[in-house]
Amino acid sequence: MLHPDGPAREDVAAARGKAGLIQFTRATAVIYVAEGIRLNCVVPGLMQAPLLDNLVQKYAKDDPEAFLPRRNNQIPMKYMGSGWDTAHAVLFLANDESCYVTGTESIVDSGLIAATP
Repeated sequence: MLHPDGPAREDVAAARGKAGLIQFTRATAVIYVAEGIRLNCVVPGLMQAPLLDNLVQKYAKDDPEAFLPRRNNQIPMKYMGSGWDTAHAVLFLANDESCYVTGTESIVDSGLIAATP
């Protein structure tokens, strides 16, 4: 997660959990592919959600109104997504049109990971 002042310590635990889940998805997908079972992982970025309110309180107590424009400016598309953006990725993976997709992660973050050096 990208914070205005750089990475936070608690990000280590979150990153470890996400990496473990992604690797679990890959390994399990290989095991079950012969049975016609597909496994994929959706990895959402920071979205407009209640968690965002907690981050604003934690990292922008002095100026919460400036947090969102500053955060949006860090995102390639210049705005945060919503739960619907994540839901649309899940719906695609649940649809027959994704029948050849398995063992991968779908990153829904406006290109933030791709743009981060």
